[in-house]
Amino acid sequence: MPILVHLTAEANVKKILRNGIKAIAYSAVERKGVYCMPVLKDFYASHQWLRELKRGSGREKSEVVAIDFRLPSSDIVLVGHYSQPHVETTIAEAAKVIMTAEDPMGYELFLPRSVHRDEIHKVRAVPQVIGWRYHPKAKGTKPCPCEYCSKGEYGASKLRK
Repeated sequence: MPILVHLTAEANVKKILRNGIKAIAYSAVERKGVYCMPVLKDFYASHQWLRELKRGSGREKSEVVAIDFRLPSSDIVLVGHYSQPHVETTIAEAAKVIMTAEDPMGYELFLPRSVHRDEIHKVRAVPQVIGWRYHPKAKGTKPCPCEYCSKGEYGASKLRK
């Protein structure tokens, strides 16, 4: 039974431990489900979404925690790079796809169901500076100055000038 990790705000932990991780409707996949990653030997790859989640949610000041949960290897998930259509496969095959990818940055799993509270293994704190922002290859490139991409970001008006 592989262990998967879901990243969420610390404020959600009590509710998740009581009720499990609720499936939410996402327009990107047009289904209800839970985004997660397999726990890999590469800690960075498993938790790569942390900084992007903090940046996009307006929760820069709140801590993000990792919720580890176990599911049977045969459960069906959608796997793929966030910029491409996802493929339906088992959890075991999805973990293999990410582990064998030349660059696992940007990959994600989408579990098309809720996670029951009995499936949750543990809640743990993670370093708040792990992961990428904007896109996986953004380090060393200038941010996009358009109104949409830089809205509300620190130094955005200076960047647009």
